[in-house]
Amino acid sequence: MDLTAIWTFHAALHGVVCLVSLPLAWRWIPLNDTYGYRLGDYRDWPAEKWFRVNQALGRRMAWGTGVLAACWGLLAWYGPVVPRAQFPWAAGVPTVPLLVVLLIATVAARREAQRS
Repeated sequence: MDLTAIWTFHAALHGVVCLVSLPLAWRWIPLNDTYGYRLGDYRDWPAEKWFRVNQALGRRMAWGTGVLAACWGLLAWYGPVVPRAQFPWAAGVPTVPLLVVLLIATVAARREAQRS
């Protein structure tokens, strides 16, 4: 598998994560058990706190994964700059920024939850 296919896959993956996080950022998702950020006592939260925490998570995930999707898409469109033989580990590289975005979004949601 060449780098263009890998980068195209990651651009699509990041794009899907971005789209899935938009309803959280726009506060469209009510308190539920399946979709959104949940801490241990989230069922006892007032609705406003649920929306604020998930909005903080959704905004950071949407921005972060949107930027990553654009970057990987541009790399896939313009092709690899160097041959894959020089960088055999390059297939796993796109996963690292996604983990960083998820970490930043999770920390932001936890801080928002601790505010009130």
